[in-house]
Amino acid sequence: MEYTYNVIWSGEDDEFVGLCDNFPGLSWLDSDPKRALMGIKLLVKVIAEDIKNDNGECQNCECGTLERTFEDELVCRGECGEITKVK
Repeated sequence: MEYTYNVIWSGEDDEFVGLCDNFPGLSWLDSDPKRALMGIKLLVKVIAEDIKNDNGECQNCECGTLERTFEDELVCRGECGEITKVK
């Protein structure tokens, strides 16, 4: 599966922010833009592997959003409404 990544500058954080369009709830801050990109790629890889290992393959991860619930759980919410818990 391919993901779209971006690195932007955050004046508020005074660091670069690595982002993934497919997981809008995730980010990685670093003072170096290359490390911000590497960090978000690693984070997405870990989350995607956790989703796959937890419940088989999450069919809608690429079109879903990653959210933290009030119970402090991480969930992937797909377009079809499917919710997959992440460890």
